[in-house]
Amino acid sequence: MGFISAGTGIGGLVWAPVITACIQAMGYRNTLRLTGSLGTALISASSYSLRWEPTMASRMRTETSSDSRSKWQATFRIPLPDVQTATEISFIAQALSAVFQSAAYYTPVFFTVAYAKSLGYSDHQGANLTAVSNACNAIGKVVVGFVADRVGRLNLFFLTTFASAVITSAFWISSAVIGGANESAARGLFIAFTVLYGMFASAYVSLFSAVLIELFGAERLPRVAGVMYMFQGMAALVGTPVAGILVRGHVETRDASAYTGMAYLVGGLMFAASVAIAWARTELMRKRGQETSAWTWKL
Repeated sequence: MGFISAGTGIGGLVWAPVITACIQAMGYRNTLRLTGSLGTALISASSYSLRWEPTMASRMRTETSSDSRSKWQATFRIPLPDVQTATEISFIAQALSAVFQSAAYYTPVFFTVAYAKSLGYSDHQGANLTAVSNACNAIGKVVVGFVADRVGRLNLFFLTTFASAVITSAFWISSAVIGGANESAARGLFIAFTVLYGMFASAYVSLFSAVLIELFGAERLPRVAGVMYMFQGMAALVGTPVAGILVRGHVETRDASAYTGMAYLVGGLMFAASVAIAWARTELMRKRGQETSAWTWKL
């Protein structure tokens, strides 16, 4: 998962400066048309090459053939988790972590250029900062996979989420607070935030599905993952616009301090996600202790 999801970081590393150049050369409307068409072609080509894992494919065919409904209805049924799974404490805790983390995760990515401009950077320099963030994101996704195999997936998921909250508080909030008074220091803090947040917050993508298997097992993954990713999408749909509303002022060029509310929101949501992950881990540890009468730290 680390290697696969690192593709988003590599893509962002290339995409950010390319998008900036295209907007300058052909305008944002034609750039949207170009990126939409290219994205459709690339996603269609890559998805066409995917195949289900044989055991999973066999089980899905069995479930579809045993369904009493028509073949068409059975094929397009929505695989929801059963009531017992949906009411488990670990499911509720993980759902909350997905909501909090997704609402926060994408906000710095979307507002990197805008915030960089408030510190005196140009559009091109802001795009370069986005590219740096994506490069660190790609590295972090691969590294956390190796580390998680040794210290535990839930353990590292909690640590990286908590570290993202601390990084946001220590660097982005500090940068926004002192932005107007000391622009040089504010720039340094934001660059540090861009690098460190890119590396640590990247675990949100690469470890999420692995954590779901840890909590619910591979058998229940297709049903659980669909609902969890729906929660993520809904939270991202709400989180970033709300963060944008918190930016003070309505002119294009704002002072860095105008983004203080946004930074506080991201940090607070990451702290809340950390608590939810710790709750899910505690519940899994309790369940495993009941089943095996043994305690383990590596989860």
